[in-house]
Amino acid sequence: VGPSEMGQGIMSGLAQLVAEELMLDWSQVRAEQASPPATGPNPYANPLFQAQVTGGSTSMRGWYLPLRQAAAVARQLLLNAAEKLTPGGGWTLTTGGKVTNGTKTYLFSNLVATAATLPQPAQPPLATTTNAIGKPLPRTDIPAKVDGSAVFGIDVQVPGMLFASVVHCPTLGGVVAAMPKSASGAIALVNLGNPVGVGANDTWTAMSIANGLASKITWTLPANLASRDSASLLAQSQALATST
Repeated sequence: VGPSEMGQGIMSGLAQLVAEELMLDWSQVRAEQASPPATGPNPYANPLFQAQVTGGSTSMRGWYLPLRQAAAVARQLLLNAAEKLTPGGGWTLTTGGKVTNGTKTYLFSNLVATAATLPQPAQPPLATTTNAIGKPLPRTDIPAKVDGSAVFGIDVQVPGMLFASVVHCPTLGGVVAAMPKSASGAIALVNLGNPVGVGANDTWTAMSIANGLASKITWTLPANLASRDSASLLAQSQALATST
């Protein structure tokens, strides 16, 4: 699934489109988050605007027909594969990932290899049933979120990855006057102007070092600090907005 699952249920909703066309039992369906390719066109980009982004209620609008059409083509290929293996006609899909002619029955898994060798058929008609579409089915993303196996952005790790925490200046407009050059356990301390960055091998170490550094950093505070309050900052922002 190209769109990001952010609690709106899109991984389930899009999977229901495919399940409808292929007459799958919902227990047979699994949805996975698709990653964009490193190079070349992205097949998971939303057809509405050719980008793999999620928002504005565009996921279902963008993918409703493309996914149903793709699943319908897959359905026809499976039927064609059954006919190639056992000629005679009369092949139809039946519930639960099967193709039958009334006498012989193939599982989808028996037909995939043959179907992959066949030419793509002209666009078949879409299913007219509503066994999955629009039904309140169990969400595909919930089990992994419950058992802890779901991978969120904050869970991603790559080789050589560092973790960082930040010590902020206590006021807006302040800058670092003096700071330690190093700290035990830190990979680096970085003067970022208004804050100080702490790099370490794990989150807890970075946060612990940052907490300990707060009292060791001195700041150059704005000369007009006493007059800086919410009202003056709002007035300054409004003046900037009207002058540009």
